[in-house]
Formats: sequence, C-alpha cells, structure tokens
Amino acid sequence: MVPTAAQPRARLVRPVTRGVSFEGQCIWRYHPDSREFEIYAEGGGNTFSLEIDSKGRVFSGNNGGDTRGFYYPQGSYSSKNWGKHGPLTNPYAFGYFSHMKLKGDSRRFAQAFAIYEGGLFPREFEGNIIAPNAMVNLVLNSKRIPDGSTYRTEDLTNLAESPDRWFRPVYAGVGPDGGVYIADWYDTRLSHVSPLDDWHKESGRVYRISPVGTRPHYALGNLHELPPAQLLPLLSHENKWVRIRAVLEIGWRKTNELLPHLDSMVNDQNSLEALWAVNLLGALTSERARQWLESDDEHIRRWVVRTLGDRHIGLAEFVSLARKETAVQVRSQLAATARRIPAEFGVKIAGELARHAEDLDDPHLPLMIWWAIESHADAWPEIENLFSKPETWDQPIVQQSLAGRLMQRYATRGTKDDLERCAALVQWCTSATAREALMVGMLRAFEGREFPELPEALAASLAEYQSTLGNSGLAIALRQGEAAATTEAIQLVNDPTQPLALRLELARALGETGQATARVSLLKIAAANPEPALQRVAIVALRNFSDASIGTTLIGRLGSTISAEHELRDTACRTLATRPAWARDLLVEVVQWRLRPKDVPLDVVQQLRAYADEDIRQLAIKAFGQEVTLSSEEKLATMQRLQEVLESGPGDAEAGKVQFTKLCAVCHRLFGEGNHIGPPLDAYDRGNPKFWLIAIVDPSAEIREGYQSYAARTDDGRVVTGMIAAQDTNSVTIRSADNQTTTLLRDEIETLRAMPASLMPEDQMKPLSDQQIRDLFSYLSQGAKR
Repeated sequence: MVPTAAQPRARLVRPVTRGVSFEGQCIWRYHPDSREFEIYAEGGGNTFSLEIDSKGRVFSGNNGGDTRGFYYPQGSYSSKNWGKHGPLTNPYAFGYFSHMKLKGDSRRFAQAFAIYEGGLFPREFEGNIIAPNAMVNLVLNSKRIPDGSTYRTEDLTNLAESPDRWFRPVYAGVGPDGGVYIADWYDTRLSHVSPLDDWHKESGRVYRISPVGTRPHYALGNLHELPPAQLLPLLSHENKWVRIRAVLEIGWRKTNELLPHLDSMVNDQNSLEALWAVNLLGALTSERARQWLESDDEHIRRWVVRTLGDRHIGLAEFVSLARKETAVQVRSQLAATARRIPAEFGVKIAGELARHAEDLDDPHLPLMIWWAIESHADAWPEIENLFSKPETWDQPIVQQSLAGRLMQRYATRGTKDDLERCAALVQWCTSATAREALMVGMLRAFEGREFPELPEALAASLAEYQSTLGNSGLAIALRQGEAAATTEAIQLVNDPTQPLALRLELARALGETGQATARVSLLKIAAANPEPALQRVAIVALRNFSDASIGTTLIGRLGSTISAEHELRDTACRTLATRPAWARDLLVEVVQWRLRPKDVPLDVVQQLRAYADEDIRQLAIKAFGQEVTLSSEEKLATMQRLQEVLESGPGDAEAGKVQFTKLCAVCHRLFGEGNHIGPPLDAYDRGNPKFWLIAIVDPSAEIREGYQSYAARTDDGRVVTGMIAAQDTNSVTIRSADNQTTTLLRDEIETLRAMPASLMPEDQMKPLSDQQIRDLFSYLSQGAKR
C-alpha cells in the first residue's frame, strides 16, 4: 500500500472497504490489488509532502512553525486544524500526538520534507531531514534524534541559502544518483491572494546539489530490464531509491525462484528489503514470521509484527514478544498491531505493553497502548480478564494513562451497560492513584452535561471521591445538580476569607451549570469586586444566563467599577455580545456616545456585525460605520498608492513601533510583544513589501491556518465566537479572543459557521500619515531580508 498525504473531506466506499469518512489531514493508503482503502494515520497539522525512510517509518512536512514535521506510527492520531478539518474520526481517541520537537530555526513554512539516504553525501548526512523553506529563502538540514519512540530534530548548517528573495525552494527529493534535487519556484510572490495573476510562470528552475568533488551518476539503467538474479545485490545498494525499486521489481514480477536467496539475506544479513520482497511475493508465512520474530534486528521484528497485523493476523508469539521486547519502536508497532487483530490477542498485547514502566514518559507509547485498549473496549470478556487482575492496577501506565481514559470511554457513551462497566472498573481497582483517575475520567465524560442515573455502587464511589476533595468537591456536586451544593457554593464564593483559587473554581462551576439561584451572586461580583480576577471570572460566567438585568447591570458599570484596567471592560463587552438583547444595549451605548467605539474590542465589533438580526446589524453600522469592503480595483489602487509612499522616503523603526503598538499589537505578536488573537508575525516574509500590502489591504483574502473565526448560535439564542480549539462528535470547544474556552454540546448548537471576514479592518492605514506608514513598515521589516 502506498501512503499519501491528504486534506479533503471525503467518504469513500470500495467493494472491500466499508464507508470511510474523514475530514482534513490524514495519511491514507490504497492497495491496488485488494482494492482496500485505509486511513494509515490521522492528523498532522497542515500536512505538506510525505516521506518514508529506509526502515519504513512515515513522516510528513508541515506548513506551520517550530517544527520540521510529524512522525506517524501506524494507527495514530496527531493534531489537526480543528476548525478547518473537523474532529478526529475516533470520538474516543482522548488525546493526540504533536509534531516533532525542534531545536533550531523556528520560522514558519518549512513545508516540504525529504530524508537523505542517497549514499553520495558524507555519512553524517544519512538520515537527515532536508526541508526547503520557501518563506525565508533557504534549504534546511536537520538531524533526526530519537526521542523515545518518536523523534526530535536539531538543525545543522543549512544545505543551501540565498540572499536573493526570489529564491523559493518548494520541493526537495533524493535522486537515484545520490544528489539532492531542489525545485525553485523562483518568484518574488509567495502568497496566492493577490487579485492579479502576475506569477513569473517562466522563471522556475531545478537545482541538483552534491558534495564538492563528486559527480552524481546513475549507471544501472532501467531496473525493470535486469534479470532477477541481478536484482538481489541491489537490495543492499547504498541508495534507498535503488533498494526500494529492486524490492518492487521482485514483487511485481513474482520471482518466487529468489525466495531461498531472500530467506538467507533476512537470516544472515538482517536485510529488511529482503523481508519486504518475501512479503510482496506472498510468502511471509506464519512459520517464517515465528522464526524472524526471534531476529536480533529490531526492524526485522517490527516489520514481521507490522506485516501480519496488516493481514489482521495475530500470533500468540506477539504476546510473549510484548512482554520481553527491548526496542521501543517495536513496542510501538505491537501497540499499533494490537488494534488491528482479534481482541483475543490485542488486549493481551496491550496488557503486556502496559507493564513496561519505562514507557510511562514516552511521548507516544501511553497513547498507543490506550488506542489498542480502546479498539477492543466492546470485547468485554477480554477487558474483564485484564482489568479484574489486581496486578494490572499496579502498573504506572494503567494508573496514569489507561484507567481514566477507559472510564471516560464507557461513561461518554453512557448506556446502562457502559455505566455498569464503569462500576466494575471501580470495584476491581486496587490502586488509590488509579481510583482517582477513574473518577476524573467519569467527570470528564460528563463535562458540560448532566449526570444520568448512576448504578448505586458507582454513585457511592463518586460521593466518596467528592468527600476527599473537601470544598473543591463542591464543583462535582454542582454538576450533579445538587441543590444543597449550590447553596454552599454561593456562600463560599461570596466569602472573602476563602482561598481565591477555590472561589474562582466555584464561580466557574456556578456559571457552567447555569443555576438560576447563582445569578444574583455572580452579577454582584461582576459589577464590583475588589479582586479583579474573581470579577473577571464572574463576568465570563454570566454568559451562561439570559436574564435582561445582566446586560443592564454590566453596561451601567462600564467606565466605573468595570474599567479598562485588568481587561475588565473588554471581558464585559465580550459577554454583552453573546446575547441579542445585551448586544443591542451595548450598541446603543456606542451610538449615544456613552461608550467610545475604539473602546470595543475588534473581535466584539466583528461579532456584532455578524448577527443575523437586522436591527442589531443596523445599530452596528451606526456605532462603527459601514464595514469597509473595497473592490478589487480599489484594493489594487490602494496597494499601488502605499507602494509609492514606501518608495518616497525612509522610515523610522523606533517611531514605527508606536504605530505597531497602537494598531497591530492588539492582535499580533512581533519581537516578543503583542497579543495572540491573530498569528505571530516574526516568521512571515517581513522584508517583502508586497506581502505586507496584500495582508493589510485585503486581510480576509487569506486567513492564516488555525486563525479562522467561527460563530456558534445555541438553541437559547447565545452567540459564541472564536477559534475552534477542539471538537469531537459530542461537543465543540471554542476559544474566544480573551482566551476563554467554552464547550458546547452539539445537540444544543443551532448553527456553527465560519466567519468570512478577518478581525482586521481593511482600512487600517487610513488614519496614518505617509511618514507614519513608512515608520510602521520600517519597524515591521527590521532584521528581514529585502
């Protein structure tokens, strides 16, 4: 099967594959003979390119910052752009992998990805990542360093760089001659948002890079024409392309007469390529597999496990291998394979892997083992056989990674049988650490929704856990809807002698549960409280209520006890914008000049403009003016005028910092200063005036990946806007501009839509003089190539 990077929204049905649905980034594969389609691994940030190294490990580049890309174990889940590309296909994944950690140049857009295994460069280059960075005109050379079962990277001296800002390397590959081939887009433009089709279509070029003193040369000709016996030595060729092509030729031609030689190469030389060829010939029998599971080469063992798992075959030897395996990537593959084979073997393998306490802090393995367990969660006899054993609960990986997730898995689905299984887990648990994890897992399952009727034993265990938390346990009782808990929580949140952390926690919980009796106390705290942090939390908590008095009270305190200090006014504006009646009252304040338009945050202005209610839309126009939307011709004219301004004289970067602070730092971060509402600006093509002109004059033309704003309207009329921080089949979590997260249940969401406009107005430069514009651009471009 050939994996391929993908970003569509799709549902695929093949004769041998049931409907497979996915959104956005994933690595998929399709078998041309069996016609089987499969998601190999899901996620991967904004996936660019794909690479498989000489040991068959899968990687991709990434259109993002602070990484060279992702490493994908089979069956894994990695981070996604949740807003653009939807939830993971598995609602019970309960976690995902991040990109490979990076030490080195963290500027964005090292998008392409190749691993050098060509044999021509010095030995220290072998296995390195070659990563073109079109944004900053260079080709990176980054070393892969094992990080547990995954990798981290460390940049070495760049493979190529140029002061020419037109140098745009967008692809790297290693040829059969051992040279590195670079595709150079060669264009001053890098973004695709300009209204003009002014690409330099004739200026692209291809480079071949080789070490000084070498002459890359390929002399083997067409391998398809070589006799079978001449293919065998090529399985040990120094160039990966040649080795892999020889493997494919052996398999495609069905040269079974080579099997004795291939067996010898696996046995005597630990040849992974020979093993692949045996498999392509359909000759990897259980007998061969059992023999090679005893190989002293970890990659031979790993690929035997992987290959049989691809055929959904489990062996008892896998269980014993999981118990004794010393190589961490073999253990990772055992976990991946445990998902694919019958529960009879899969759960036992996961149980043995959980005994490896040395993997507790591995970046990947605890989740890999969890995904193996989760895939067989409905095979209750096998789960019972594992978790009813006291020694299972002694394992640190069970206590810290598996117990809570398994409890959450059953509680999230929440059928009567599932809740009985939750009760059984509590009954079997012999570890205090694991018991707490079980309770936390159940609480996570019901976050944002009411508890159902629980089995008596389970309810008793939850009450016991709650009692151990003291006053902090009130938050649990609140979410269970206990009236007495609400009364006690209100008393504590109003008591200034109580710890601030407790009062903050209870204020949040009172808001989340929407208890009507809590509204008066929260509103009193929101209107005036000597502790700004508590006041701010109370203002946010009021978003869960709909009483008209909330809007009236908050508006009445703007400028007095709800001031600009500690971001209280901004927080209040964001709360007021969530309900139509409150939003209308806020706009009246602006229209009647009791609140200055510039005192309303830009994200609130956008939210107010986005209301479907025509009265609110008209008030927004009166308050903030007609939203400026330039035609393409006007945008081009504006960009031309600004270009002439920039060319007419020098700017003062120090003076430009003042303009940046006033206009840009409200949303963007540069040189360590500013906010995170919009994308950071450091890594962009800052020395290119055209980049800035397009982004400033037409900010909605290309909204940076991960910074798309969404608006959710709930059944009770509440409007929540912000970026989607997470989503699954049950809920959507939205992070607002003030970094507050709101989790909404899907069955309570009336509409969820992307907001078409950027937070950034199109007329940002209008209030600036020509000299101030030159000053601002001088500051923005500091330290960048021009």
